[in-house]
Amino acid sequence: MPLTNNTTIDRTFNAKNITGVEKYTLTGEKAISLSNLAAAGIEVKATGLQDAYSIAFNSDLDLSGTADAMTLSLDGVGAAKAGTTAQNNVAVTMANIEDLTLKTSGNESFVNLGAVDATSYTVSGDANLTVSAVKNGLKTIDASGLSGNFTIDTTGVTTPNSITS
Repeated sequence: MPLTNNTTIDRTFNAKNITGVEKYTLTGEKAISLSNLAAAGIEVKATGLQDAYSIAFNSDLDLSGTADAMTLSLDGVGAAKAGTTAQNNVAVTMANIEDLTLKTSGNESFVNLGAVDATSYTVSGDANLTVSAVKNGLKTIDASGLSGNFTIDTTGVTTPNSITS
């Protein structure tokens, strides 16, 4: 389902009562947050977003297991430092997802995953990816499928020796 935000303010799409969507495609510089998603295990593709966004699930959805998964595809999200302009790490918020797949394509992306509950990251694609923060509890990172450069700051993990790659 393509969603585009060409306005000057952040927007939220309420997906209540929408089922069967396997992929949401978010495009625009301003954020498009998703609320009331009916299912995990789907893909959210973000292209060009420069503001923080969140992905939230319907409260009736049971995400109490230990293997709930999502895929975030990233293309040109955030921005590198340019002159005196600081690097823009777009913050993503998502609760109750243990397995997060990050797929990159097109332009390099810069994200802050400090508000994503995932304990496992699988990274693939061909574009460079910088993750400026992760949430405590991250245990595994597999970036063997990524041909671009990968930079990740794991200082948010209180027991970093527990991370395997």
